Amino acid sequence: MNAVRNWFSGLTMRERILVGIAAGFTLLLAAVYLVTLPLLGAISDQRIEYREALERRTAIEARVKTGAGKTTRKRSAMSSNALQSTIDISAGEAGFTLDRAEARQGGQVDVAIANARPTALMQWLVGLQSQGIAVSNVEIKPGANGSVGFTATFGGVR
Repeated sequence: MNAVRNWFSGLTMRERILVGIAAGFTLLLAAVYLVTLPLLGAISDQRIEYREALERRTAIEARVKTGAGKTTRKRSAMSSNALQSTIDISAGEAGFTLDRAEARQGGQVDVAIANARPTALMQWLVGLQSQGIAVSNVEIKPGANGSVGFTATFGGVR
């Protein structure tokens, strides 16, 4: 430590100022990279985990609400075209843009949505199921910014 003091005292005033500024920048960079950035990353990760937990909770609450109000009455079967128009209208009301909605034989409709929020998608599916529309062959893939891609086959009325 004595050697550093002797070296620093041997510098001119201009050199001392420059060394002091360099030391200040070094401390600032160390604080940013060793403290601030890791803390901001941890906060961001916790926000994502919290949002995912809220989405899971919303989906569970929707399932519980739908399960509590189930009715046992039978509904008549829909044609593929009627089912497709029902799904188109319902998706539009829920704010989704269907990338594909193709009617198939046997009263089934294939549907694809490129980008959807998971909670809104689950609420829409629960709403369709409460109308008695059965959902099968569901595939949900994660997308950018917390959205998901969705494909499924809707088959007739339960």
